[in-house]
Amino acid sequence: MYLKKLELFGFKSFAVKTALEFNKGITAIVGPNGSGKSNVADALRWVLGEQSMKNIRTKKGEDLIFAGSPQKPQMGKAQVSLYLDNADGFFPVAFSEIEISRKIFRDGTSEYVLNKNLVRLKEIVEFLAAAHLGVKGFNVVNQGAADAILNASPQEKREIIEEALGLREYQLKKADAQHKLEGTKINLDKARALIAEIEPHLRYLARQVKKFQKREEIAEELKKTAKDYFSEFFLNLKKERQEAESQRDEAKTIFDRFKKEMEELEARVKEEESRLPNFFQTFTEFEEKLRGVEQSKSREERELGRIEGLMEADREARIKNKESRIKEQKVQLNISEVKESLNQVRQELRHLLSFDSLELIKEKIAAALAIFEKRFAGILELEKKEEEKGPSEEPEANPVLSAKKEEIQKKLATLKEEAEKIQQNIVELRTKERHGKEQFFNLKMLLDKKRREASEPEGKTGFWEIEFEKLQLREADLKQKLAEAELTFEDLNSQSISAAGASKEELEMRMAKLKRELGEIGAIDTEVTKEHQEVSQRHEFLTVQLGDLEKSIGSLNVLIADLEEKIEKEFSSALVNINGEFDKYFKLMFGGGKAEIKPFRIVHKTKEIELPDTEEMTEVEEGIEKERELGLEIKVDLPRKHVRDIHAMSGGERALTSIALLFGIISVSPPPFLILDEIDAHLDESNSQRFGKMLRELGQKTQFIVITHNRETMKQSNVLYGVTMEEGCSKLLSLKFEEKMV
Repeated sequence: MYLKKLELFGFKSFAVKTALEFNKGITAIVGPNGSGKSNVADALRWVLGEQSMKNIRTKKGEDLIFAGSPQKPQMGKAQVSLYLDNADGFFPVAFSEIEISRKIFRDGTSEYVLNKNLVRLKEIVEFLAAAHLGVKGFNVVNQGAADAILNASPQEKREIIEEALGLREYQLKKADAQHKLEGTKINLDKARALIAEIEPHLRYLARQVKKFQKREEIAEELKKTAKDYFSEFFLNLKKERQEAESQRDEAKTIFDRFKKEMEELEARVKEEESRLPNFFQTFTEFEEKLRGVEQSKSREERELGRIEGLMEADREARIKNKESRIKEQKVQLNISEVKESLNQVRQELRHLLSFDSLELIKEKIAAALAIFEKRFAGILELEKKEEEKGPSEEPEANPVLSAKKEEIQKKLATLKEEAEKIQQNIVELRTKERHGKEQFFNLKMLLDKKRREASEPEGKTGFWEIEFEKLQLREADLKQKLAEAELTFEDLNSQSISAAGASKEELEMRMAKLKRELGEIGAIDTEVTKEHQEVSQRHEFLTVQLGDLEKSIGSLNVLIADLEEKIEKEFSSALVNINGEFDKYFKLMFGGGKAEIKPFRIVHKTKEIELPDTEEMTEVEEGIEKERELGLEIKVDLPRKHVRDIHAMSGGERALTSIALLFGIISVSPPPFLILDEIDAHLDESNSQRFGKMLRELGQKTQFIVITHNRETMKQSNVLYGVTMEEGCSKLLSLKFEEKMV
């Protein structure tokens, strides 16, 4: 987990929204004095929950908001947002990035936001405590803060180191447990006081309740006698009611069966009736669809005719072209043959001129003429063969037009099938329409028949409904009489008739006697019995609560002791390691010497108070007689000097000691990130080099953001941010180094 980004908006000199993005390693922030670079450290300290305005270099909260400049108006609020990379799941939340924001408005109100949700400062502190982050530790260290631990009280030194070690989480739990313990003790005292207060009143109420117990016994006997008296009336009424109910239910069952059948028939009639108008609409839809298919078919047929015409024209053109080429070839062949024959005759004639005999000349001419005729006969034979061949062979069709024709023919076949299917649907629909009308009229006739059959059970149901209502009136009259005797029908359900064989007159006389006895006792004060019950429950609750509080106090004391033991154990173990690292870095910074942190107990005596002489209070008195608290003090031994008190050191020596202590703590408990605000300002060149070397070494485990003027420190950084002041507000420039500067 590391600091990924810091956003400032309207905070101090950062008027416009400014974002500083950080990588693991060392980031340096530089700039001239007055540019606002230290406001970055203040912003981080503030968003982590700092409440002291002095620690962020201001007097009141309003001063944190950009106050305006001649070029820019003042802002209405200041906001700082911190983004932590949680890709490794360091924080147990389902977010790869943690966003913490703090806002303050000019009216003084402020807000804390954790992952877009408004929270309290306490929740922010508890959330960050697990990551060794907080306002008391070393997350933001400036010159004053680095020196502050040397000037801090022994208790404050311990608190600072505890937070740096991540023990703040346990301290918060301990403080919370102590707060609960104090509250529990107060509640325990209150519970004891309340029990002592209500016990006398509870005894008085118990006497009052006992006084009326006899009346309740008489009332119970009267109630039992009334049950015997009214049971016979109730039983007869119950039988008549059951008979009427049985007859009514039987008639109603028959009628309900007819009613259900009629409802089903009515639903079917309505369903068939609703379908009839739909036939015409469906016919129309089918006809529209058929017309569309026929139109598409006509278009495709016209297109097919056009394509076939084009194919025919193309075929004829190909035939003519081929015949023209053949004719041309024949002419060229004839001319060639004639030329060859004439040339041969010419040569023969020239040859004749060389002969003197006329007979010989005639023979030669006859031979030449025979050759010529033979050649001419060959040409005629060739023409005859061409004529015998007949018309030219059919040329191949145009492939593009052939493919188009085949495509249209397929479409026409599909459209033909679709049209046939629609026509078949129309025929089927007409059949369904005829069947539907027949079904509709048949169902209506059946429904009328059912209505006639249902009239008889419907009349019987009405008759028995009236009889049942008469019985209900008699039942209401009996119910009223039972109410006067504080009885209900449920009380009579399990009652036998005429208990012990008593007659109706005997039961009436017994009821009158019991009523007189109740009158002599008087009415029951229900509020007294109710109050007795409530006070008894309250007493019982307080008694149980008293036990729970005592157990809770014991549990909290155990928890506090466990936390104190855990804190003490981890602190003592870490302090040994811190001392070793502190001494190591002290020797590096001073070239020798010795430094250590020494723990010691601080005893606080409390004011003596007088307490009651009871065993329990004596234990409390012993517990608050005095308190012991572990504090820390820093001891140093400078080389070549007789200085052992940190208060006797110079400013430079104190700065080196503070840095050694800071690096010692970081080595033992590396925080996720650390901001150092010009703590290297007083270092000379050699100490600056040592500081840079140690910073680079510690930067392997801790992310550093260093605000500095020191050139040696800048050399160790991976990213460099520059802060300038323009138009009255801070501006940001950044530079990322691919390799370490030299």
